[in-house]
Amino acid sequence: MLEETPTDLWVEIAALLHPLDLLSLQSTCRALNQVLSQKHVWIAALRRTCREHSIFPPSYPTDEMDTGQVVRAALGPYRFQKLVDDNATFAGHADDAPDLFPERGPFPSSHGVPLARPGKSHLLSGGRFYLTFDCKSLVVWDLGFVGKQSGNGIEVREAAQLDFKPDTFKSNSQGCFSVSQVGEDTLRVVVAGGVDKVTMKAFDIGPFVGDLAHLAFRQLGSLNINLSQVSPAHTKQVIIDGDRVIFQPVGGAGRKVIVWDLGLSMYAGIVVENSSPAMPWDLDKMFVHGAIIEFRATDLRIWDVTPDYVQTFGLPVAADIPIPFTTVGRPLGPAHYKVVHYPQADTKSRYTVVANRHQGHLPIVFDLYPNYRAADYTGFTRYTLDITRNPLHELVGSVTCVAKKAFPVGYSFLGMQSDTSLFAPSGFSAQILKAGERPAMEHFEPGMKVHEFLYSAKGLNVVRNQCSNPGCRKRERTAGIYKVCAACHLVTYCGPACQKVHWAMHKALCKKQKVGLASQPEYRTLPPMRLLKVLSIPPVQGNYNLGMCAASGRMLAVMHNHKSKAEYSGVLYISDFLK
Repeated sequence: MLEETPTDLWVEIAALLHPLDLLSLQSTCRALNQVLSQKHVWIAALRRTCREHSIFPPSYPTDEMDTGQVVRAALGPYRFQKLVDDNATFAGHADDAPDLFPERGPFPSSHGVPLARPGKSHLLSGGRFYLTFDCKSLVVWDLGFVGKQSGNGIEVREAAQLDFKPDTFKSNSQGCFSVSQVGEDTLRVVVAGGVDKVTMKAFDIGPFVGDLAHLAFRQLGSLNINLSQVSPAHTKQVIIDGDRVIFQPVGGAGRKVIVWDLGLSMYAGIVVENSSPAMPWDLDKMFVHGAIIEFRATDLRIWDVTPDYVQTFGLPVAADIPIPFTTVGRPLGPAHYKVVHYPQADTKSRYTVVANRHQGHLPIVFDLYPNYRAADYTGFTRYTLDITRNPLHELVGSVTCVAKKAFPVGYSFLGMQSDTSLFAPSGFSAQILKAGERPAMEHFEPGMKVHEFLYSAKGLNVVRNQCSNPGCRKRERTAGIYKVCAACHLVTYCGPACQKVHWAMHKALCKKQKVGLASQPEYRTLPPMRLLKVLSIPPVQGNYNLGMCAASGRMLAVMHNHKSKAEYSGVLYISDFLK
């Protein structure tokens, strides 16, 4: 009967099943295993994975992939989650965290990639395509799909390039850009750059099909903004969501944003000024589901930008005529402006940094990092933000505290922003931390030892723990059997023997952590975080992680060139943590 079922029907069934359920179904009997092992079935599963986790579908050219590669791609987000959960463990000191080495790499790119650095580049979810913008050109790079075998390295080729005229952007160092997916095979990109006069240009790039021979840039519009009366006068952030683009300048002028509607070819200003001061790192915004969201140290601000806002209050875009930034804009009324305070927020920290914002799906996940210098103690609080509308169609934002974790002493931790795909799969965030040897991040110096870590917020009784003694690492048979150190609440041991062996290394740190816990008693009853040290490039301050794709396990990095005047070598180092 199973053999008589048409392949098309199994493809339809696969599209409805979760890839992990499809994998389990294969193991029920030989006949099902044979039927569900067909490539067409797993292509349908891969398409579902791409839809659910905002993965760019052309990242996986199924015509070039064998069945095993398609299966691994469909299960990629879940394989990466399992990799982190299985290997990350509790550590009293950051140096005790297990090492995670890539399965392949790091491989240097075959040629230099211009200005490959955070803010100037974007690794698309899926790990194949990488975009760079340096105010001179916008380039799409093809790194090949993850799992493609190409000798001893990874071939990086230029898929498409758009060169700008020399006078398009008046500065080659103050540019930024934003990327979003449009349909199955097209990207929408907005670039911005310049000083005093900022120029924004929007493009659709596609189609991403076949050998990419027909990949082309189609300009959707251009907008010039006069910032001559603003200091400093350049772009901090540009965000794209569908047909609407949000522009935010740097500094105090960031209390106003420009909304540019590409479909209407109109723009409008929104004043987001309020009496509460904001630190520079709090000014980054998100634009999702028709709302501008600003993350701050103690609360978040939401401005509801209705679909007809630009049409009602906007002005038409005039070609080549800069709009005066200081004279446009109107404040939104109380019904369109919300302040949502974080529950259980820490108030004793020297400063608080918001990081790891993920917007693949609602609810939005983000972390707060308070830093307590006096106690040399750091923790984090994880929140989720959900956005709904009441019967009056007014926007309602609710913030929920889902976890509080303590960091081990000995390092200073700081969350890293990444626009790649750290929200995949839904509900799982593979956070990246940058950690240095000194107690304060502002003391980082070029050349000093700095590690990057993945961390998991899974609790003691969720996954099986490993012994915190680096010489043992024995995993418990059932989750929650190992005992936690009563003083620091940061380590677990398989038994008294390992605890005694590790005490000489752990003693000083344990006492230091105990002091920190005394200043924040709410952390005492909470399980610690699970750390995993990422080893792909030398752990030196100045080397940058450009993005890690949790959907495919691919990470890009660039190394600082300390021996020359050039800040970055421009050579990409590509590491694949999944086979």
